[in-house]
Amino acid sequence: MSRRELQADGRSHVLANLQGHSASLLHAAFSVDGRLLVTASSDNTAKLWETTRNYELMATLQGHAAAINHAEFSPDGRKVATAGRDGRVKLFPTTLEEFLQEACETLSSHREYYQQVEADCRLAGFK
Repeated sequence: MSRRELQADGRSHVLANLQGHSASLLHAAFSVDGRLLVTASSDNTAKLWETTRNYELMATLQGHAAAINHAEFSPDGRKVATAGRDGRVKLFPTTLEEFLQEACETLSSHREYYQQVEADCRLAGFK
């Protein structure tokens, strides 16, 4: 996928060429502040790109059993909602802090087996 910028003479040039999906793109949307871009694909994933870092891939959002038709940011930009052909809507965090909090909550019942996870979660302030 390419993002183009229109020049004064009416021609455009590519600002970034984002690669990462293994199938067709079905949707793309910028966050309200323009800092993030989400792409939805028929490879059953959405990808979160950071526009302030040369469109660096921030995260691959997984969990759908079929193509993702649409992805949209919440009004405050802290979540992304994805709608898939599997009939599901999923919500994903967009900040590292929320990703870590979600991971710590998911792994909370297994922390005793993974001492590093326990230490990292405590360091990040998630008990």
